[in-house]
Amino acid sequence: MDKDKEHKFWNNTPMMKPKEVVKEVNDYIVDPQSILKTVSYEKLSLLSQFEWSDIDIEDPKQLEELYVHLRDNFGEDSDTLFRFNYHKEFLMWSLNTSKRRKELHIGVRVVSNKKLVAFIAGIPTLLTIHGKNVPLVEIDYLCINKKLRGKRLAPILIQEVTRRVYLIQMFSAIYTFRE
Repeated sequence: MDKDKEHKFWNNTPMMKPKEVVKEVNDYIVDPQSILKTVSYEKLSLLSQFEWSDIDIEDPKQLEELYVHLRDNFGEDSDTLFRFNYHKEFLMWSLNTSKRRKELHIGVRVVSNKKLVAFIAGIPTLLTIHGKNVPLVEIDYLCINKKLRGKRLAPILIQEVTRRVYLIQMFSAIYTFRE
């Protein structure tokens, strides 16, 4: 199958493509005012059986939920021989930075039982590109419950984290991409 056809969502986003090289930082800086004119203050709609949930990693119960969700659903190879197992201490270290924004730890829960079934994190940071400091958000831990994959939750999570990042006046991001 053609790789370009597999990534319809990614192919229509304003981002660098694989193997593209940054030549000038200013080529990738957007006009904040044009974005802020179009950004919604309302959360994106989900199917009626799901609801948004900000995940508080300082709450031991929610940290445990996140740990179990990632342990059971994140970064598994196609043969199920290898899977990431980020321990709670590591999650606290990687998500609990000095610039942390609680509204960028985004979960999706099942309305009926409140089970966490999807997660994405936005982690504000400062990256130096060609000698210029660029404030941006690192997007990581995009994880959908295995039983819900193919339901188009990933693009909705990415759009929601993007909307929230814009609302905190940040306009650049880096993503980790795993196939």
